[in-house]
Amino acid sequence: MAKTPAEKWKDTIIKYRKQCQNILKLSNSIRYAVVINVYGRTLTSRWESNSN
Repeated sequence: MAKTPAEKWKDTIIKYRKQCQNILKLSNSIRYAVVINVYGRTLTSRWESNSN
């Protein structure tokens, strides 16, 4: 069965969130990762609390 546009969008956002998580895993000095579209709108973002 074909995916609806809403399902495709949800899958895309999940993919972007995973990318943000992978970026944060690269280094402890990275505190914020964000995915924005061509218009500058935030699609997803992740904060990492570095409590050293």
